[in-house]
Amino acid sequence: MSIINQMLRDLDARRAESAPADQPALRGLAVGGRLAHHRTPALVWGLLVLVVVLAATLVHVVAAEREPVPALPAASATPLAKLERPAPVVPPQAAERPAQPAATGTPAPQPEPPAQAIPTPEEPAQPSVVALARTTAPAAEPGGEQHRQEGTRVPAPAAVQKQRRPLSTAQRVEAALAEASAAIRRGDQTAAAQALGRALSMEPSHAGARELLAKVYIAGGRVVEARAVLGDGIRLQPGHP
Repeated sequence: MSIINQMLRDLDARRAESAPADQPALRGLAVGGRLAHHRTPALVWGLLVLVVVLAATLVHVVAAEREPVPALPAASATPLAKLERPAPVVPPQAAERPAQPAATGTPAPQPEPPAQAIPTPEEPAQPSVVALARTTAPAAEPGGEQHRQEGTRVPAPAAVQKQRRPLSTAQRVEAALAEASAAIRRGDQTAAAQALGRALSMEPSHAGARELLAKVYIAGGRVVEARAVLGDGIRLQPGHP
């Protein structure tokens, strides 16, 4: 900046020496020199900005030229023939041919499904009548149980049946009471009443059978028949409680 000012001063001095007689012209030149002196800093700053811009552009261009070029990827070593090799075509006969079994032998027997047990329906029982039958049933005679077992066995040959003795009245009454107890446990009041009636017809003085028959009648709603059975027992045994 000082060099430019020095050059401007030299120019002003030369102009002043070339025209010393013309004072108005010198004054105009002096005024113009002052104006030029005032405009010099603005021009200098503009030139400096331009130089800086040019220098920055030049540096950017040089740096771009010095950048290394990226290496291209290496060409694949696999030939195109291997890449484009078609898959082998399977003939239709070989594809549709069914597979032969490995061995032709006797097929293994299929296991039979397990048999399902059929549940038997449970018959409703009357606990009150069963309990009464157990409490009021008389004690079994020594040979009664054996005779009952013989009645439930498989029939023996004819020779054995001929040797069997007829049952006594007490044994038949005991069998009727056992049949009545089984009917009560099944809930069959009609069969129980019939069995107890047979027992009383064979032995009218059997108090246990009479009381059990009356309770069966009461459980079935046959109150009149129950009273009649109890009344017959009182008439037959007045002293029985």
